[in-house]
Amino acid sequence: MTTTLATPVKQDVHTIVTNQVISQLEKDIIPWHTPCDKSGIPRNLISGEAYTGLNVWLLASLGYARNIFLTSKQARKIGAKIKTGEKGHIVIYRTPGKHLQYYKVFNIQQCRNIEMELILACDEAMKPTTKCGHIYAHMPKLPNVDVGGATLFYRYDTDTIELPDNEFMTNEETYHANLFYAMVLSTGHENRLDRTEFLKAMRPGTPKMGTTEELLAEMGSSYLCAYAGISPVHLLWDRFTVEGWLFRLRTNSRFLVAASIQAEEAVNYILNITPSGTQMCMEDIEDEE
Repeated sequence: MTTTLATPVKQDVHTIVTNQVISQLEKDIIPWHTPCDKSGIPRNLISGEAYTGLNVWLLASLGYARNIFLTSKQARKIGAKIKTGEKGHIVIYRTPGKHLQYYKVFNIQQCRNIEMELILACDEAMKPTTKCGHIYAHMPKLPNVDVGGATLFYRYDTDTIELPDNEFMTNEETYHANLFYAMVLSTGHENRLDRTEFLKAMRPGTPKMGTTEELLAEMGSSYLCAYAGISPVHLLWDRFTVEGWLFRLRTNSRFLVAASIQAEEAVNYILNITPSGTQMCMEDIEDEE
């Protein structure tokens, strides 16, 4: 009698990264709430480029002192070595055909024999150079802003961001963090990125909690905070929020990546930048597992 061993079913990338975030949420960690004002937006040691989209939070939430990473092949090229027993961290990217793939990177703390000059050069590149006010002032097709009232609100019908009175804003950091949140929401307007989900969410009586729009607004505004060198103080942790995201991720493995892609598009629109495509030379990741 011949015994046939079952071939393990390979998980798709959506499932892999969703399960990773679920694991963090179960530990009461909301990855996209991670502040990057001290450790900087994660960057690649060799190219100096910042990681974008969901990768920012997949890497920043790991808790390293410096958010500087490289692939094992890059490490070999510069004569560095990965410490015994260290495991790589997933970075996702889309192929020209829009298929989701991933490779693995290691933090510099997981390596030996990296020249300090390389690290210091990357440290310098990670310092924020853009002020909060500059981000708002240079957003294309800027919505109106009205300060007054007690709550933050984006009014779709008048394309207006309504911000609380100063008495509800403890400092300038709080003001800009909340403003960034509303700015990301406003990118869904038909005069900007024209997001279908946004138009549905803006209908009167539509629940906002747990929607794609809420997640992309949290991710996008948190990235803008990191970009400007401030903490995402507007994103507050609570049990209800954690359970809400857990429910959405457990029931839809594509929800997380879809929202992060739209968040990245919103950020690119606000910052008026054109994405550069995949951020790694394929020669540096072709042998990554």
